[in-house]
Amino acid sequence: MYTGVMLKNITFSVDDKDIAAAREAAEASNTTLNEAARQWLREYGERHRRKAAVDSFFQELGEMKVDRKYTREEMNERR
Repeated sequence: MYTGVMLKNITFSVDDKDIAAAREAAEASNTTLNEAARQWLREYGERHRRKAAVDSFFQELGEMKVDRKYTREEMNERR
């Protein structure tokens, strides 16, 4: 049981076949469809948060400029 957090009910419209397949998958994973949906929502939100952080990082980094064209050897050089 998911405890310590206030839970809210939400409603989705899902095809009966998809619900049946999801219930079967949850049962095979020894979990409930509710817990599987909670996990998916957590992961979905986390992916969005991480993507936003990466996008922000690259925006702050800005465009990188190179003063000259590097040779293949220079680009592959290990330091």
